[in-house]
Amino acid sequence: MTNRVITGELPGGGQGIRISRPGQNAADANLDGKHVAFDSRWIGSARVLRMGTVDISAGNAATVMFGVTLDRAPALIVMKYGLTGSINYWEPIGGSTSTTRDFTDPSASQVNNALSPSNATPEADVRNDRVIFRNTNANGTIRVCYILLRV
Repeated sequence: MTNRVITGELPGGGQGIRISRPGQNAADANLDGKHVAFDSRWIGSARVLRMGTVDISAGNAATVMFGVTLDRAPALIVMKYGLTGSINYWEPIGGSTSTTRDFTDPSASQVNNALSPSNATPEADVRNDRVIFRNTNANGTIRVCYILLRV
C-alpha cells in the first residue's frame, strides 16, 4: 500500500500537504510531477492564497492577514498536530467525522470544530482579509497547518 497523502514535513523539504495519484507514493522525493495530484508548495499554480503553520497558546488567538481584501471569504483547510505517547501525527479538523458547510455571508464565517482525540478546541474565524485562529483550551499549545484557497 502506498502513502497517497503526506501532511507536515514534505519530501524534499518544507511543511505542507502532498497528494499523489493512485498507485504512487507521495513520500517519494523523486516522484515525477505528473504523478502528484496536489502539492501545497505549488502556490503559483493553484488557487492557494496563503499557507503556513501556526502555534496558538492556551486561551489565545493568532491572526493571519492575507495582504489583500477578497470579494468573499476563502476556503480553509486545517490539520491539527497531535502527540499520543511517542507518536507524532497530523489530524484533520473534525477527526474522522468532518463536515462541509456552505456559508452565505461573503465577508465572514465562523468555523468551530472540536478535534478528537485531543480535548483542545481550536476555532477559526475566516474573513475576507484574515483568518483568526483561537485556542479555547485552558491548557497547552495547539499547532495547526492551514491552507487558504480562493473560491
